[in-house]
Amino acid sequence: MIYHSKNVDNIKDLAVSILSEMFNAKEHLILDMKSRKHNIIYAKRFLIYYLHKALHVKHLHMNKYIKNIDHSTSVYHVKKFTELLEFDKETKRDYTIFVNHLENNTNVENLDLLISELKYLRMKSEILLDKFEKIELDAEKLRKHNI
Repeated sequence: MIYHSKNVDNIKDLAVSILSEMFNAKEHLILDMKSRKHNIIYAKRFLIYYLHKALHVKHLHMNKYIKNIDHSTSVYHVKKFTELLEFDKETKRDYTIFVNHLENNTNVENLDLLISELKYLRMKSEILLDKFEKIELDAEKLRKHNI
């Protein structure tokens, strides 16, 4: 399906609003390529990927929707996000939540619930990552001690 640019604008606005909440990022920063903060870059990748893959916005036309982006940057972000979707379960889960919310256009109460769930899952994954890193450090100490 090919979307009219007015429809793309409306969908983009809703997508940015959702991504702003999901990644605790200000909307205007998601729509500009100047910020290098991780959460903002991540939100931008979601948006660029969605605009390109779901709404069929060509890389050359991405600058109609995101300030200071050129086609090569758009290509790069779509490629990186494709890799993340393939190998990173969290990204895949987050993108599914984003797309489901966007396409079902759920109400604000459901968005709050989804965001709470997302924050909980992120916190849980950070705790597990910390535990994993501690186990790795302990294992390294044991290896050095046994040598």
